[in-house]
Amino acid sequence: MRNVTMPRALALAAGILLSAAAPALAAPPTIYALTTSQHLISFNSATPGTIASDVAITGVPAAQTLVGMDFRPATGELVALGYDQGTQTARLYVIDRTSGAATTLGTSLTDFSINLGTEAAANIGLDFNPTVDRIRVVSADLNANFRLNPVTGTVAVTDTNLAYAVTDVNAARNPNITAVAYTSSYLGATSTTLFDAELVPGAGVDVILSSQSPPNNGTLNTVGSGNQPAQLLDLDFDIFNDLTSGTQTGYTVATYFAGPGQFVNQLGVINFATATITNSGSVGAAPTAASIVDIAVFIDRTVPAVTGTIAWALQATGNSFVTFDTDNPTFIRNLRAITGIAEPTIAGFDTRPNTGELFALGYNPAGEIARLYVVAPGTGVATAIGAGTFTLAGAGSSPIGFDFNPAVDRIRVVTTTGKNYRLNPNSGGIAATDLDLGYAAGDLRAGNSTNIGTAAYTNSFAGASTTTLFTIDEQFEQLNTQAPPNNGTQNTVGAGSLGISLNPADRSVDLDILTPPAGTPTTAFLTANVNGANPVVATFDNLYTVNLTSGVASFVSRIGGGIAIRDFALRLPVAKFWTGATSTVWNTGTNWNPAGAPTSTDNIVIPSAPVNQPTLSNPGTANLVLINAGATLTMGPNALLSLNNNLTNNGTINADRGSNVTLQKATLQVISGSGSTTFGSLFVTGTAGASLEAASSGIQIIGGLLLGTNLTTNGRPLTLLSDATGTATVVNGGGIVVGNATVQRHITTTAPGIPGLGYRLLSSPVTNSTVGDLTTAGFTAVANSAFNAPANPSGVKPYPNVFGFNEARFPGNSSTFGQGYFSPVGSSAQATDAPLVVGRGYSVYMPGTAKPDFVGTLNNGNQTISGLTRTGNNPKTGWHLLGNPFPTMLDWDLVTLPAGMDLTAYTARTTGGTGVVYTPLVNGGASGNDLLAVAQAFFVRLTSGNNLSITLPQSARVNNFADQPVYRVAPDTRPMAHLTLRRADQSATDADATDVVFQDRALTAVKLRAEGAAASIFALAGGQELAIQSLSPAAVEAATVPLGLNLPVAGTYVLSAAELRNFAPGAVTLVDARTNTSYDLTQQPDVRFTATAPGADLTRFSLRFGRGASVTAVSTLSLDVYPNPVGAAANLTVTALGIGQGATAEVGLYDALGRAVLHQTVAVTSESASAVFNTCNLRPGAYTLRLTTATGAPLTRQVVVE
Repeated sequence: MRNVTMPRALALAAGILLSAAAPALAAPPTIYALTTSQHLISFNSATPGTIASDVAITGVPAAQTLVGMDFRPATGELVALGYDQGTQTARLYVIDRTSGAATTLGTSLTDFSINLGTEAAANIGLDFNPTVDRIRVVSADLNANFRLNPVTGTVAVTDTNLAYAVTDVNAARNPNITAVAYTSSYLGATSTTLFDAELVPGAGVDVILSSQSPPNNGTLNTVGSGNQPAQLLDLDFDIFNDLTSGTQTGYTVATYFAGPGQFVNQLGVINFATATITNSGSVGAAPTAASIVDIAVFIDRTVPAVTGTIAWALQATGNSFVTFDTDNPTFIRNLRAITGIAEPTIAGFDTRPNTGELFALGYNPAGEIARLYVVAPGTGVATAIGAGTFTLAGAGSSPIGFDFNPAVDRIRVVTTTGKNYRLNPNSGGIAATDLDLGYAAGDLRAGNSTNIGTAAYTNSFAGASTTTLFTIDEQFEQLNTQAPPNNGTQNTVGAGSLGISLNPADRSVDLDILTPPAGTPTTAFLTANVNGANPVVATFDNLYTVNLTSGVASFVSRIGGGIAIRDFALRLPVAKFWTGATSTVWNTGTNWNPAGAPTSTDNIVIPSAPVNQPTLSNPGTANLVLINAGATLTMGPNALLSLNNNLTNNGTINADRGSNVTLQKATLQVISGSGSTTFGSLFVTGTAGASLEAASSGIQIIGGLLLGTNLTTNGRPLTLLSDATGTATVVNGGGIVVGNATVQRHITTTAPGIPGLGYRLLSSPVTNSTVGDLTTAGFTAVANSAFNAPANPSGVKPYPNVFGFNEARFPGNSSTFGQGYFSPVGSSAQATDAPLVVGRGYSVYMPGTAKPDFVGTLNNGNQTISGLTRTGNNPKTGWHLLGNPFPTMLDWDLVTLPAGMDLTAYTARTTGGTGVVYTPLVNGGASGNDLLAVAQAFFVRLTSGNNLSITLPQSARVNNFADQPVYRVAPDTRPMAHLTLRRADQSATDADATDVVFQDRALTAVKLRAEGAAASIFALAGGQELAIQSLSPAAVEAATVPLGLNLPVAGTYVLSAAELRNFAPGAVTLVDARTNTSYDLTQQPDVRFTATAPGADLTRFSLRFGRGASVTAVSTLSLDVYPNPVGAAANLTVTALGIGQGATAEVGLYDALGRAVLHQTVAVTSESASAVFNTCNLRPGAYTLRLTTATGAPLTRQVVVE
């Protein structure tokens, strides 16, 4: 609130002393003149002899004569008065300056009665009062005194006739006023002075200049008089207010007699102190037959384009406000009277960031009673908020600071008496009475009282998440921050000086701050009445900018022609509000106010009131989005929302997995709000990245997070969700998550028996996660280091349910695979704070309904797992439980394996209880299922070497948001048989499997038997159990593959050909040697059989390929070599099939010169033979392996020794 003191009011009322001579102006004004011939002429005041335009005025009835004119300050229109002396009626006209056409002004559109006497054409004065937009008309004949209303086009009031004041030097005179002019003829003027001119013949002609004050009383007060030649016949004058220089100049045109029918019209400048006139030249040619009736200085009201920010400024007197552009504050764009305020004054003025509404604080100092209003800027009509008034106890009659906090949508009120309030714009009442204002201990002004009557927040836009409150202490003329705002703590900014000196008669100031959300730098604006420090008139307010770091103000310009400001509010970026008037469709223009689908520059606000809440189902865009409490934004599967600024969600975002939000601003974008924010996918691509606001409730992601730049969590929750539909993943495209994230891992629950307890192989995709992180609803992680002692670990209580794996725990060949498991060791025996080592896997005994999560820093970049060993020659050693370390799937095909490591990764699937079956993934893609899921652990096996390392590279991450392992989509022409084995009482999903593939690559994979109560099936070759048997394509028409089984219990089992790919009918036969029965698996894929005892069965079943294959019909040899390439000092296994019963085979390895370096003669068992060569004495290089039988041609394979 800006109080206008009495000295200031007097200064405003007195106006500005007009100069004796024309000052140096930015541009000399144009003057229009009305002639006795009813022409409108114009000339430049610097060159009056040159007539710039001369047009005849048309459209005025013949009975009327134009007797006076003036430019209307509010509109810039040239208004003239037509008078019919015979009927004593008149009409107001607007004159077109270019064509001279006259158009009736006002709503009445008719003539009105007025008596201006018999010599009105030469004896009336007419001028606009700029403060009230009324026309003063006086008449010399009758001393009449009128006010005309340009809105209606009629007489507003007939005022008291003109007369000199009783104590005036000319009190005895009967006035003969022929010209009048008001000062401060500009829009927004709050004070003005009316001057009158009278011609008195005598020794020459005296020009008496008087002020008419009060104007409505007609009281004349002599200012001075000056003598003119006797030939002076008439005098007209007008006052020019130069907004550039801040000066006012009275221009006159004196008409002199130059002979019969001849006149000289002289332009001059009148001295308002002495009434002397200094002529500067003739108007047009001299002499002339036409004398001048009246003049009007041109007022240019062409409204310039806005280049800065619109400000609504509350005038110091009355309840009106003006509008100006902060880049051009001298030009007042509009003036509005505010109506509907019940209290006597308006104490505060500010724009609400969330809605763009203009709020006002009505205030009655007598009882410290206040009320909030919303003011319509276009009409000035105020609407009260809430049920009634409230009391600002202790505010008194002092100025009040009033500003919106954009982050919480509350109004801060501070007073020069030190009071500190928060108001609620929704209820229209006090939200909180905070601590009184006071300087911080240790501050430059510590111990001093405050004198603060202005406040302004930064970031005043919808959706702002942070803000800073600034105040100005008028007694110290300095900028402060109020932090914390609720504590009222004042902190001096910079050196403690604005750099300007306030007018002692009016020290009040006002501050507002613009922070456009599109990234334009923050600008603080200050209005202040200075003590003459700047080259402008100091009785009015100037506009300044303020550096919020140094606290120093910089002069911009005077406001208007000279306007006293009480408070001002910057027009904030206009928001687009969801109405749902038509439907729920986001991109339907009629659902928004203002109408139109949102664009990239729109600030979007979604309120809770509309029944139709928005749904985005296709691409959309916005600058920023604010979702109010109770509101909901739904994003469909094809929704794509691109944002150039912040997202504030105080409501709910419901997003489909296929939807996307992209943050693409060049400067930091903030996600904030107290609501539930769930994204389908989130892309952070803006140059400066994005952050979660410190007070936000965090975000959840269903599909994926793409980081072109960084996302900073600021300690707020970032959760990658996982459920039956998929698991959210992260793609690091140059950015990372700065801070912790939570990665969930859904456990499949759809298969029978799976929801129960079972072993799950898991690995942490984050750093700093612990065993305890696995605890979740329905599952509590248990660790116990006592389990790791060699004696009877099964008797440990509590029994752990989280296990690592260490192959060195096998003491000898008699050890079981399960002895490799151990309980991670924490800070104490049963502590669960042991870290989950990145890249290592863990076997967790948990229900399928549990959903574990991992909390820590998301892993990014190459991850190397070192210290991989193979202890001794025990075939059970060399196994390591590793894990996918990334929050994305890992493509096993793209991992480069060290020499000595098998190609196969084994993933596990529980069959319920302790049963586990393993699925091989062969590096190179034998089965096509080569992707390791998020948080998935897997076994690998070392066949040779010790202390090896494997690097899981960043390049092997799957950079998309696929949520399940994907299979090859290219046509696969390889013949492949996929066999499964299960107990008859189990589901097909509990089955173990083995594959036989015909292709030219050595992709054979060793079998990792199922555990617990699960059955195992595998191919047999050379004494090895294989999960995948790869054979030569030539063997597809006649090959036999022995099958081995491991059966946990006696009973009925089902052996199935779950998939037969690229085989002709009848080409795959299962042979049961025990029953001497053959089964055509192409016709009967499921074979039931009974086992009378548990354990391994390595001779009962075999698989034969080729049409019409019988129990003995095998004629084609096949040869398999594994591994190939083979390491130095490693075992090379050679397997031949289709040899025939009783035959022998010669197997040799030959170097490049054809020399035999290794040779064996091997016996044939079940039509197969195998040999094992050790490569310890072989040089690295290429060798040829040759197998020869007595019944067939030799088979060869190339072998590479590394």
